[in-house]
Amino acid sequence: MKKKILLFLISLPFLLPAQKSGTPQKKNTASQNDSIKIDITNAGDRVNSPFADFAPVISADGTFMIFTSRRPVTDREIKKNKESLEHVYTSTYDSKKGDWAEAQMLSEVINIPGTNNSPIAISNDGQRMLLYRAEL
Repeated sequence: MKKKILLFLISLPFLLPAQKSGTPQKKNTASQNDSIKIDITNAGDRVNSPFADFAPVISADGTFMIFTSRRPVTDREIKKNKESLEHVYTSTYDSKKGDWAEAQMLSEVINIPGTNNSPIAISNDGQRMLLYRAEL
C-alpha cells in the first residue's frame, strides 16, 4: 500500500489570546480607503491550457511564476487528450514584451512520477518552494 503524503497550512485560532467575557468587541471600522483595486489578467495561451491549470505562485519580484497543471504529459495521455496527474510548471515574465513565456514542466526532481505535485509557496528570494505531494 502506498502512503499518501499531505501538507496542510492551517490557521489555528485557538492559539490566539482568548477574549475575556464582558469585554466589548471592537467594531470593524474598515473604510473604502482600506480597499485595493486589482486587475485580473489572463496569462495567455503560453501559460493557460485547455486542462486544469491552478495554484499560481508568483515570485516576490513578479518575474517568475510556478503553478499546477493537469495537462497531458505521457504519450498515452497526449494521444487520448486525457488529463494527467498534477505537475508543477514554471513561466517567466518578460517585462519588455509584457507577456509570460511558454510554460515549462519542472524535472522529475520536483514532479515525482505517479504522484500529484503542486506548489504552495515560494520564498522571497525564490530559492525555496513549499510543495504538496500525494501518492496515488
